[in-house]
Amino acid sequence: MKTAYEPLYFYRGSDAASIEVARPVLGFLNVVTINDDFVFPRHQHFNYQLIFTKRGIYRCLVNDVRLTMKAGEILLVKPGDWHEDHGRKGLVYHALNFELAGGGGERGIDIVFQPGIAPHQQVLRGRNTECWSIIDGMQTEATRTDPFVAHLENALLLELFWRIIRALPRIRLSSVLLHRSEQQAFSERLRRVFDGHLDKPLDAESVAAQLGVSVRTLTTRCREITEKPPMQAFMTHKMDYAAQLLQITSLPVKAISYRLGFQNQYHFSRVFRRFMGQPPTAFRALPK
Repeated sequence: MKTAYEPLYFYRGSDAASIEVARPVLGFLNVVTINDDFVFPRHQHFNYQLIFTKRGIYRCLVNDVRLTMKAGEILLVKPGDWHEDHGRKGLVYHALNFELAGGGGERGIDIVFQPGIAPHQQVLRGRNTECWSIIDGMQTEATRTDPFVAHLENALLLELFWRIIRALPRIRLSSVLLHRSEQQAFSERLRRVFDGHLDKPLDAESVAAQLGVSVRTLTTRCREITEKPPMQAFMTHKMDYAAQLLQITSLPVKAISYRLGFQNQYHFSRVFRRFMGQPPTAFRALPK
């Protein structure tokens, strides 16, 4: 039965929330000020580099194609690109190197752009104000000395990366990146539907309607993400939640079964045992 005050417990299940599309890891962030004209010789990149033109005109060759960028504009150099910088006095730019972890990508392999992308399509024109505000934040962090700097720099880089990806026309992005991004977005929406029905009945038709897809599409995508049909995935999600409550709270089994919409704790215990391999009381007694 309900008490006067019932805390809500939220968690991220391991089924639909485990898709990692790509995670940028910072190599370095430099501010480059050109006092005399120079040419940085042709070199090949083995990770990603972002060039942010802060003041003046940035000129370079990417794969032997000449590029020119005004203040505010951004170039994303990809692994494998051949790059040659042409600096002139008065130019100020930021150079940010990173690699991508997760998402099935291999080091030195580009998963951002479509194969055969032209160098000029790797440039974001315009002022790109949102991206520049993040760069300013990263510069501020670089002046600090506390033990959290690297975490915050990479958190800001994560936001910066996805804002740049969002700003690029989708036709320029790789099918791998798009597919896994769509998978992740769908899995998040699916999780929210599941979370909203932990204490009430749910069927595939209702889930499909809330997600704006057909039952057939729901079933296909759900199997792709969780390796289970929709209702089995939903019940797994409920039992994962029940397992969390058993481990991190002292709520009675009866109260947990009530929270999850079961008519009685015996039915809940049978279902929990079927999914987890042991009854709730035995599961709670396991070492944490």
